Amino acid sequence: MCLDFPDFMAVREKKKGGEKAAKRRPGEKAAKRAAREQGATREVAPEQEGATKGGGKAALPADALERLVTIRRENLIDADQPMVLIAQAPRSGGTLLSQLVDGHPELHAHPGELKLGPAWPSLDLADSPQAMWKSLQPKNLFHAFRDGYSKDRPAQKLGHHEQLQQFPFMLPPSLYRDLFLDIAAERTIESQRDALDVHFTALFNAWLDNQNLYGGPKRWIAAFRGRLRTPENLAKFFQDYPEGRHITCVREPRAKLASKLVYVAGRGGEGAADADPDTDDPDAEEQEAGDLPRRIRSWRSATELQIQTKERYGDQVFLLTFENLVTETERTMRAMAEWLEIEFDPILTQPTFNRFPIKANSSYKVGGHGVRREPLENWRSVFSEEEAKTIEDETRDLRERVAEFDASSA
Repeated sequence: MCLDFPDFMAVREKKKGGEKAAKRRPGEKAAKRAAREQGATREVAPEQEGATKGGGKAALPADALERLVTIRRENLIDADQPMVLIAQAPRSGGTLLSQLVDGHPELHAHPGELKLGPAWPSLDLADSPQAMWKSLQPKNLFHAFRDGYSKDRPAQKLGHHEQLQQFPFMLPPSLYRDLFLDIAAERTIESQRDALDVHFTALFNAWLDNQNLYGGPKRWIAAFRGRLRTPENLAKFFQDYPEGRHITCVREPRAKLASKLVYVAGRGGEGAADADPDTDDPDAEEQEAGDLPRRIRSWRSATELQIQTKERYGDQVFLLTFENLVTETERTMRAMAEWLEIEFDPILTQPTFNRFPIKANSSYKVGGHGVRREPLENWRSVFSEEEAKTIEDETRDLRERVAEFDASSA
């Protein structure tokens, strides 16, 4: 069902072919004038609404926006639950985890990566709702509304075109904006958590084809972004969500470093140029892709941070290994469901986006859908036996410590 979206793709191709014509459409002032003449009370969409790569605009008609806001407000589903944040070093299984929790009926699963700015937000509560909306607006999701959602950056960079996927994603920016402002106007925002509750409520209700919105009562908001794993970001996260949870995944060093190296080589560069704005941590050691000792130090640094996080926050952190997630998926996800106090659902064993099966976000060619085991052995085509032994020897102590905290092996 998810492999082909002929109608959706036809619309996208038609839109691409009409970009030049889109440039000749009326500008924002003309659209506002037309809306006023029709008796509409809402403004046209923000600048991201329907923007094409050619610079044209395709704003949601004001009367349609008015009707959508009314319908959603009459059937509003609150997204004020505590958050479970997935975060760890890049190429370590974070995307897979987010795709496994995507379709659970007790979760508001955030679409794509959580981007509230370059770090966890620090809002000024004296600001107006308009200023808060501008600070929190998910521009990456607006791009997905325009182009379709995809999570295949490695496939794009490495030329694995046969495994590229794009999914329909109906989240009109103007609907999110108007819902945010309407909800904020009737609620008292006394803390950053209050503002985040407004943001997520507006986001999930503005997402028109969200297949899980009405799936039943929700226990958590589940979201993923790797760079939020730093101590500073996690401290802010737990300040806003004191009852929140954090999931972090450790990947065996040979496989993790090989995946990173293949990805970097495919982009034709090393060092700081390796930084992936979607998933990479800004720390310098994560951006280095030089000699083997340096890469090993990078893995050790990231893993030590994950262990320290588990030691600091205790039962609020679920530390697992990528290897158990891939080889013992059901057992691992059952343990995670019990930790989250939600019912186990078989969909927790299938990677999905908005309940559509989705292929792995891998540095290597992917054979099909589902949880794949190939990543466990792909390192053999990257490292020599001597290099592999060096990695094993230099990381053994930390791997043993990880095993002590691994919730997926319980």
